[in-house]
Amino acid sequence: MLRDLTIQNYRCFNNFHIDGLARVNLLVGMNNCGKTTLLEAVYLFVNQGNPQRLAYLLHNRGELVERSSFSLPSDPPHPQFYYQISHLFYGHAPSLNSTISFSSTQDHNLQVEIIRQKLETPQLRSQTQIITPFELVIRLNSQEETYYVPVYSDDLIEARWLTFPGFTNQYSGSSKPEHKFLNKSWFVPSNNLSNLDISAIWNDITLTPSNSD
Repeated sequence: MLRDLTIQNYRCFNNFHIDGLARVNLLVGMNNCGKTTLLEAVYLFVNQGNPQRLAYLLHNRGELVERSSFSLPSDPPHPQFYYQISHLFYGHAPSLNSTISFSSTQDHNLQVEIIRQKLETPQLRSQTQIITPFELVIRLNSQEETYYVPVYSDDLIEARWLTFPGFTNQYSGSSKPEHKFLNKSWFVPSNNLSNLDISAIWNDITLTPSNSD
């Protein structure tokens, strides 16, 4: 069970630490004080920086951009979907090697890092003919497990690259990443919780004696 969490450079938190966490925790505060951001940080931490979980949070935040692209000049435009990652970083303007960090000391020596770094050799994307000069590095415990995602100069990443580790599946952007991929822990925002969402996770909900009636 998670007892404490340190959050660095993530959204509204420059350097934040919370301890004394229990099985059930109540967060109270003014609007825009960081309650949702704290829950997102816990979600990313316990899921060990899995890119699918990051995509799910970006989608819930509405940080999805649609642009038209062309395979050939004579072809009709087709939508291409991107995630905007600049808002992940404290101050909304990440610099070179800006690093988001989640760590816990009391329960286990685990650290998750999300780093925006410069590519040694910028890459030209054939579909868009736009150069990706940066990459997003999602790293667990320094080098134990690492994902690399190309980043455009305006801090956009193609949604299909982030939604599935290994980038072997294309995400259309027409709906949220499916719940079947999110099977370790759940982040359930009340503002977009539908009956379909509830039915997808119902079998994973455990009722205690106090609320089973």
